[in-house]
Amino acid sequence: MMRFRFVVLMMACLTAYDVTAKQTLTVLMAYHEEVVAQFETAFERVHPDIDVKIIWRMPHDALPYLRQPEQGGVDVYWSASLHNYLQLKQEGIW
Repeated sequence: MMRFRFVVLMMACLTAYDVTAKQTLTVLMAYHEEVVAQFETAFERVHPDIDVKIIWRMPHDALPYLRQPEQGGVDVYWSASLHNYLQLKQEGIW
């Protein structure tokens, strides 16, 4: 079920991308590499024209990164930290 949600989330983020050129999808998360590798492989298998770039940040390190102009280039923020989502929403950043 998690794999399905991740793929759907990634696909939703891609609607704004130009599909004629190889694109990079930047995902900021704190999950372990063993977990993420499965999702990354599945996504790239379905979308070979898109490279997935993973940026690992713990939740307390993610907020300063996402507060940068253009969210530091992050397309998807995947975290279990509800506090971060609420804080970003309150600040009108994400």
